[in-house]
Amino acid sequence: MTATATSRLKDLVHYIVHECRDRPGRLGAERLNEVLWCADVGSFKELGEPISGETYVKLRHGPAPRRIGEALDELRDEGRIAVREPSGRYGAGKFLSLAEPDPGALSDGERRLASDAVAAVCGPAAGRIGDMGRDAIREAARPGEEIPVYASLAANEGEITPEVLAWANEAAASISGRR
Repeated sequence: MTATATSRLKDLVHYIVHECRDRPGRLGAERLNEVLWCADVGSFKELGEPISGETYVKLRHGPAPRRIGEALDELRDEGRIAVREPSGRYGAGKFLSLAEPDPGALSDGERRLASDAVAAVCGPAAGRIGDMGRDAIREAARPGEEIPVYASLAANEGEITPEVLAWANEAAASISGRR
């Protein structure tokens, strides 16, 4: 990962943690990863590229940036966030913002997309983390497998019409050389 991508991921994580400063109990590791994924997917669809520049991998509860651990460690070492370790067998770690995010680190559009993702994943109407973000792409990936952000474009299954089926059969025949 380039220094720029590490910096972008750290800036996005810090912004998200800071956005949850009034409700830190809602932001554990799984929700943080979900917010990051939603913000990056939203940015990719709207702005043409993910905010973080990160590669995601499938974990048990969904995709996570490959280098999220490094980013969190660096943010903690820099005094920008605190990480409260999980308590008990089923407790979740929590993140607390210790400083204001750099106002120039993210564009207005990126901040809006990140804030929208925070509201969807951590807001009062958000459901249980296990109920979030199930789609064909994430379900098909094996644990540890890379999930490119662009794969989100194919996440919603469409209707299989006779036209789509004809196209698929033609494409399969072409690929196999039986045209």
